[in-house]
Amino acid sequence: MFSRQVTAHARAGDVVVLLSTSGRSANLLHAAEAARAAGARSWALTGGGPNPLTELCDESIALEGHGANVQEAQLVLVHALCRAFEHRIRARTAAAS
Repeated sequence: MFSRQVTAHARAGDVVVLLSTSGRSANLLHAAEAARAAGARSWALTGGGPNPLTELCDESIALEGHGANVQEAQLVLVHALCRAFEHRIRARTAAAS
């Protein structure tokens, strides 16, 4: 995600999730700053920390390992996050009906 997209779409109460192997990508650092300016929270999934992105974001998970291993772990975490959202949405839908 890049700062222009965050500026255009992020609002207070949103969460912007940023993935970086190094935690040093300038475009993601700018996106985290844009999220903060918009009143959104930022979560980082990065390689080993601390790094600039983990320091800048509200919450972070820094994964030790080599680039490809970090990316594989990020994929697992994103799938788990999506599964949790899916579970929560289904529970709310069931409670509302």
